[in-house]
Amino acid sequence: MWRLLFLIACMAFQPAFGAFSVWALPGGRVHSSFCIRDDGGLPIANQPVHWGVSAVPFSGWHAHTDPIRHPGGISPPAGSVTGSDGCAQGVYYAPDVAGEYRVVDDAFTSGGYVSDYFIVYVRVFGPELMELPNYHVYQKVGSRWPHPLSHWGNFTTVYRIQQICEEYFSQTGIAAGINDMSLPWGGRFDLGPDPPYCGVWWGPPHRERMLGRNADIPYRYPGEVSGEELFATIARKYAAVLVEDRHFHLTFPE
Repeated sequence: MWRLLFLIACMAFQPAFGAFSVWALPGGRVHSSFCIRDDGGLPIANQPVHWGVSAVPFSGWHAHTDPIRHPGGISPPAGSVTGSDGCAQGVYYAPDVAGEYRVVDDAFTSGGYVSDYFIVYVRVFGPELMELPNYHVYQKVGSRWPHPLSHWGNFTTVYRIQQICEEYFSQTGIAAGINDMSLPWGGRFDLGPDPPYCGVWWGPPHRERMLGRNADIPYRYPGEVSGEELFATIARKYAAVLVEDRHFHLTFPE
């Protein structure tokens, strides 16, 4: 008894890391076929196939595991049945949390037990995100457990932050603080339940940061009220600026 596994991924993917690995955007989906043949190479029809999925701990630049993240879902959830071609169809719906997820398929056939798996790397790509480099016109602040790498964005975001801070520094001599941006693979940037965030693991707040287009600027770094107003005026030339309780929230174009 032997089997073949064919993959077709939708909503933006590309092969990576090996024959049975794919990339998918946060919230994307992957179509797959689990094909079973007998020893003579003939397809086995009407064979029930079970699908399962699990998350690889600490993947996606999340240094925490408790509670266990939701790994996404499989459709149909109860499994599928091979057709006349010997192939069972399934769709994996990726979560919005970046990371590595293992999709397993197996079947108990008359010739014995068969199984296979493939890895889905849920992340932002095409292009990938880049880290905000160190620069004297700003300070990277706020990195902490469980997300020690939190200053990543797309090219436009990184470039525009540097432009804003260069202009602000040239007028004030103050290096603005750059707080949370995105994680290296993008996706959900969870903060957990502890004050002052009062969020939930693997959930809100910070949903906007999935694609590398956001940054927070704490008020205490721009300085006095006049400095805050100046920073906001400069920033609005390059980004949408939301005034929040303790910081400016910037959203940059794609």
